Amino acid sequence: MGQRQERTVGTQTVNVLLLEDNPDDSDLILEFLSEQKQIHFKMNVVDRLSAALEQIAAGGFDIILSDLGLPDSQGLATLDNLLAAAPAVPVVVLTGLDDEETGLEAVRRGAQDFLNKGEINGSLLARLIGYAIQRKQSEEELRRHRDQLEEMVAERTDEL
Repeated sequence: MGQRQERTVGTQTVNVLLLEDNPDDSDLILEFLSEQKQIHFKMNVVDRLSAALEQIAAGGFDIILSDLGLPDSQGLATLDNLLAAAPAVPVVVLTGLDDEETGLEAVRRGAQDFLNKGEINGSLLARLIGYAIQRKQSEEELRRHRDQLEEMVAERTDEL
């Protein structure tokens, strides 16, 4: 099943669910994020979609970083399941291949961003996480305002 690892650094806390089945890749990501001094990244690492879905149900994550090739899920179906389970949590797809087309399709389907694992460094990953969280928060705020506006229009229409 999954493994739980935590590394904490900095003052601001970001709770990260890392879905990665390659221990070398997850160790590298943990190392990169532990180098960031301004942010405290609390990492929960799992290696299967089923374990990630259990963690998501428990709640408390600010962001999900996910590989798409897992023992129990492959490709964009992994992303679809994550988005269905955690619609308000930003998801960043980590690709192992230089597959920009899959990354772009992931963004079209609702991922906040994608990054080739071979291009990751600590500052880039930390910045990407921060931007993804901000974009998702903005999307959620816009959705709430749209819902309120639609409700007001419906009420006004009923009055007429």
